[in-house]
Amino acid sequence: MIIALLLAAAIPTAAPSLTADQAEAQAASAPAPRARVLWGIGGNLRLSSGDAQRAARDFDKGLAIPGGSDFERGELLLDRARAAQASGDIATAEARAAEAARLVPGDPFLWYFRTTLAVAAGDVPRAKLAIARALRLAPTDPTILFESGHVAQLAGEDAAAREAWRKALAADPTGPSGRLAREALGLAGVPLTVK
Repeated sequence: MIIALLLAAAIPTAAPSLTADQAEAQAASAPAPRARVLWGIGGNLRLSSGDAQRAARDFDKGLAIPGGSDFERGELLLDRARAAQASGDIATAEARAAEAARLVPGDPFLWYFRTTLAVAAGDVPRAKLAIARALRLAPTDPTILFESGHVAQLAGEDAAAREAWRKALAADPTGPSGRLAREALGLAGVPLTVK
């Protein structure tokens, strides 16, 4: 995800073509600050390839290294939560996301992620609180706008859902969130004025 690119940019010697195996090998012998970043990169590469178990292991190794800024630790905790969710360990996903929220409360993706956990648990009030926080931080992000429509629909707020999906479609007319919003609006019987 985006954090993997940010972490890669923080290491001048980490080429964009770095593989997970290479990141892990370099992390094993790197000094602490660099090792933490490399474990994060390796974990994100594993997670993006569908290997949530190995991703979790990499994130845990990065988190075991003392020190680091709140941002670094918070983003690693969020990544660890994502790996837990991907492997079906929702209790760990919830716990790591809660820890991350204390360190990186200004990350809109954290609140988006917490929204998805709440939706999966059927906890609409908690989902509404989390998506509202995400929207305050990133009011024009199409992914967050689409999810806010989903939450509104689950809450029985159909007009708010349609408005959120219209905004998502306008923000991302040809991208993935826009396509999902277009489908949702079509299913809701809304005439589409955004091309």
